[in-house]
Amino acid sequence: MNMQKNAISLFFLFGLAACSNSDGVSSAEQCKVSDGLVAGAPSLIDKAVLENYTDNVVIPTYKSLEANAGELKTAAIALKNSPTEESLSAMQAAWVAARIPWEQSEGFLFGPVDANAYDPALDTWPLNKTDLETVLTSNAALTSDFVATLDDNNKGFHTIEYLIFGEDSQKKIAAFTAREYEYMIAASENLQNVATLLVNSWTEGVDGAKPFKETFVTAGEEGNTVYPSISAAGQEIINGLIGIAEEVADAKIANPFDAQDPNLVESQFSFNSLQDFSDNLRGIENSWKGAAPDQIVKTGTSLSDRIGSHDPELNTCVTTGIQNSIDAILDIPSPFPKSMLDPLNATVITKAQEQIRLLRDTLLMNVLPLTK
Repeated sequence: MNMQKNAISLFFLFGLAACSNSDGVSSAEQCKVSDGLVAGAPSLIDKAVLENYTDNVVIPTYKSLEANAGELKTAAIALKNSPTEESLSAMQAAWVAARIPWEQSEGFLFGPVDANAYDPALDTWPLNKTDLETVLTSNAALTSDFVATLDDNNKGFHTIEYLIFGEDSQKKIAAFTAREYEYMIAASENLQNVATLLVNSWTEGVDGAKPFKETFVTAGEEGNTVYPSISAAGQEIINGLIGIAEEVADAKIANPFDAQDPNLVESQFSFNSLQDFSDNLRGIENSWKGAAPDQIVKTGTSLSDRIGSHDPELNTCVTTGIQNSIDAILDIPSPFPKSMLDPLNATVITKAQEQIRLLRDTLLMNVLPLTK
């Protein structure tokens, strides 16, 4: 997610010596099962891990996003052609379905999604409602090409979300205008186009660039200036997982919860916030286990395989930490913009943050050193 209101502290991620939970016990102590590699030993990340991660996690997740974005556009056209409460519900369900692979991809926001600004084009928050209304009242032809020229906070997931769910998830068919239908379709088509570019940037290359897959899996080979070592690519993976765990606990949850301001909650119009958070964590799980969720059989060598062969207890610790974090998120009553205002829910929300921070700390202090 491209959050305009907060950025992850690199100082925190790379300078942390220890973090503690509410009992004053650091996750390093709770999960300290590895002293790292022997000095001079090679990183536990190798080309097999990079290839599996690329072929069985990153690319399938982006392909799911592209496919689901196509279904979203189809649902938008169907809603305009047959404006009923049923077709509106189908459009809303298609939005939620497209959201899943995107949120699961937020653990690997590097490469083209960052360099080519696909992330902000898809998922800038907060939404600028004033500018959105200006677009709706303008005489501009609402096409995908036009939407592509708009500021990032007037296209992508949250523009579509606002148009089809409305304030407090109360949008009804009778409230739609002709311009809203046009904007909804154009924004959905634009979202699909960006998703396709994201897939192609990894698999085929765009704008004359070679496929990013080639750059990533050839880390450490002569001439690779992006990843001059395999360790650099391995650290990219783990830092991505650390980063999204940090963002969920200390931005996506903390920003609105600490301020007691529902307007800071992402995906607030759809009441999909908790699903977003849990899918961010499932993205960590997919990366760790080496398989996107729609794959029936995992193939290749995963992070879990490689770390587990070195330290089975650490592998178990990470796996358990992921599941505990997901369970803790799902224990929070929905919808989050409302439940976070109830003091009776403060304990369960704080517990979820603590679980995610423990997972983050384990990745930072026990797993990241094994990639160096």
